[in-house]
Order: sequence, then structure tokens, then C-alpha cells
Amino acid sequence: AVVAVVPGYLDLIRHGAAGWSFAAGDPQALGHALDAAVADAYEFAAKRDAALSAASRLSWPDAARRTAGLIARAGA
Repeated sequence: AVVAVVPGYLDLIRHGAAGWSFAAGDPQALGHALDAAVADAYEFAAKRDAALSAASRLSWPDAARRTAGLIARAGA
């Protein structure tokens, strides 16, 4: 995965272990991240596998529970 550095996205790529990041709104940085993603087949495969593993642990019901918890705490 190639993601912009915005809240939540770095967690999705496990701060670089499962993907590449770039400064949001910076097309040149995006280009560099994409270049890095395709430059090394072994690194790409390792990050792809890490991303698939991380994604397998995500679910909509879990996201809904966490969101409801945040809303409840904000209202407390």
C-alpha cells in the first residue's frame, strides 16, 4: 500500500512495515513513494505480505465497535 501521511493511515501500513508513505498533498513525494514501491521486488513482496496479514485482522464490526467507543467517550 502507498498511503498519504494522515491520521490513521500510518497505522494501516504499520508505520512502513506494510507499505510506503508520502506527504499528503505532495505529488512529487507520491511519485517517490511509487518509485520505491516498484524498485525492489523482494521489499515489495515482504510489504505486500505484511499488508495482507494486517488487513486480515480488520473487520467492519470491529471498526464500528471502536467508533462507537470513541463517540461514547467523547460524550462522557
